[in-house]
Amino acid sequence: MIFVPLSDEMKPGSEASLKEIAAIVRRNPGMRFVVVCYIDSNGMPEYCQNLSARRAEKLLRFLMLNGADKTCLTAKGAGWVPVDSRSLSLGEKACGNQVVLEVGR
Repeated sequence: MIFVPLSDEMKPGSEASLKEIAAIVRRNPGMRFVVVCYIDSNGMPEYCQNLSARRAEKLLRFLMLNGADKTCLTAKGAGWVPVDSRSLSLGEKACGNQVVLEVGR
């Protein structure tokens, strides 16, 4: 997980992998990248939407501060992902909190 639970603050140690993503964006100036954040369904849909948008924007700013071109990047908060808590382990529930990097031209 990149973020502190229920927060848009990044966990210590998450910077290294994000710097690698910034390098990929820098090396591919003709590509378009969408940073999409999803939140698990623990909370009101409006709260989850807002938090996922804040997280996506925070990641976009981090990538730009590490050399990624803003014209190649878009941030998208996707809101909550329905998670059936009864059938998933604790580790699987955490998968509802996802960051996806979509790539296109």
